[in-house]
Amino acid sequence: MDLLNPLLLSILTFGIVTSYTDIRYGKIKNVIIIIMLLTGLFLNIFFTNLLLNVSLDLKSDFVQTIINFFVSLGFGFFIWNSGLWAEGDAKLFLGYSLLLPVFTYKHGYITYFPALNILINTFIPIAAFIILFSLIKLNAKLLKMKAKQVLNKKSMLNTMLMVFILYFLTNALFDYIKFKPDLLLTLFAIFILIELVKSSKFLSSNNFLFFAALLIIIFYFNSIIILQFFERFLFLAVFIVAMTVILPYSIEHSLLETVRIENLKEGMILGEPINRKNNYAKEEPRTFVTLYSLFRTFKESLLSDTSSRLTKEDVKNISILHSSKKLGYKEVKIAKTVPFAPFMFFGVLLTYFLQGSLFYYLHL
Repeated sequence: MDLLNPLLLSILTFGIVTSYTDIRYGKIKNVIIIIMLLTGLFLNIFFTNLLLNVSLDLKSDFVQTIINFFVSLGFGFFIWNSGLWAEGDAKLFLGYSLLLPVFTYKHGYITYFPALNILINTFIPIAAFIILFSLIKLNAKLLKMKAKQVLNKKSMLNTMLMVFILYFLTNALFDYIKFKPDLLLTLFAIFILIELVKSSKFLSSNNFLFFAALLIIIFYFNSIIILQFFERFLFLAVFIVAMTVILPYSIEHSLLETVRIENLKEGMILGEPINRKNNYAKEEPRTFVTLYSLFRTFKESLLSDTSSRLTKEDVKNISILHSSKKLGYKEVKIAKTVPFAPFMFFGVLLTYFLQGSLFYYLHL
């Protein structure tokens, strides 16, 4: 390993600095991101010469570098604007996307957006760690409770319809752009789309999903009747349904702790939302968790629809509900704070040394 390699040296420097500031102060300073972007620009001009070899060919490294940067910018902004990512993480991802030259992604190259490999290599270890950690200390009672919450007829139908529609749409899109993804990449894309669809009550309603699925069956029957489509759809549906049980259990078992109402403090983040109905408050657990939710949980320690930390007013209101006996419990779940920058740093190092995506090696 050549530590004097300017690219590796830059990754190590920015990775260590951003991880430290995120752990120590809970944020990443803009000046670090600006220096990171300038360094990435410098490396792509003078070290790799990617931006000196001007070519208008869409497959050229010059065009791929530019498109990759702007797609990363748009992707980061979209995810941040959707409330699924912290602003600092979006900026950090943009910095890494420019810092890593496009020729780094030799295995599992994703046309126009090779930097997606950084996220893939960040997500997989995080998900694996949480799931394995929780299964080592298996709580059968808690796992059974989570299974009962999500494995009901309505939820199962909703998930199956959503997977069917999104798999068909992603398949059609990939065919249109003449890109052939493997099954793991398709799974990743569907996980992302599911989270976005779930944010809309209209799009995620069973009535709308049933109508959309019916239209697909009527107009594209010949495309979905083939064995490969059915096999992949079945695998994706079973896997995602399993994750709707395993991920919530794993997150609750690994990243949540129980705190008595009277011990709540400003700045804490509720692990589950408290909704007030008919002058009576209760916790309502989220029953569908995707990899996006997992990402957001790690950065913001959030497993609810509440996107901010508890304020003094929030603590006061909850205490009032508790003292007036309008809460059905004496304890609430609080999410543990885990900085995200170190995990992305690890994902970037994986990308650099593997020269691509973990999906490529898992597929092998």
